[in-house]
Amino acid sequence: FSNEWAHYLYALEKHVKIQSLPGSECHCSGLPKYIQASLQRTEQRDLPLNISPSETFVWVSHTPPPSYTRTWPPEARPPDYFIGRSMYEFSSVPPEWVPYCNDTSVDELWVPSTFVLESFASAGVPRGKMFIIPEAIDTNYYNPMSAHLQGFLRNPLRFFRPN
Repeated sequence: FSNEWAHYLYALEKHVKIQSLPGSECHCSGLPKYIQASLQRTEQRDLPLNISPSETFVWVSHTPPPSYTRTWPPEARPPDYFIGRSMYEFSSVPPEWVPYCNDTSVDELWVPSTFVLESFASAGVPRGKMFIIPEAIDTNYYNPMSAHLQGFLRNPLRFFRPN
């Protein structure tokens, strides 16, 4: 989740006010310096977030569905609109996740592909609640001609077929 979330944050920061609460599971140390700088600029360590009453507060929870519904501290303003982002890319969704996705406090569920949408729909999440938002990727960082990938690419990959 961390890599994709950080790249979304970097792109969104150019267009809207962003505050982020990086989770303890954030594996961001290996990301490019400009992405790490974006994380530092937007980082908020705890609730409540610094949001004025006149601002629309959209919360994107880039976590597994059981983390979608949360109790907000009394001093924290709950979001005006809640989006769950799921990267779960298996053919079936754990049944215990469906109530979290269908909770009335979750306004939208963003999934990366038609495959994931179909998996959630088959489990009982309404299609009208889901939107396909492709994964964010930094094409400069993942360019095969970039310096940090050159050493890796000099060593060819070999695939073996079992007998």
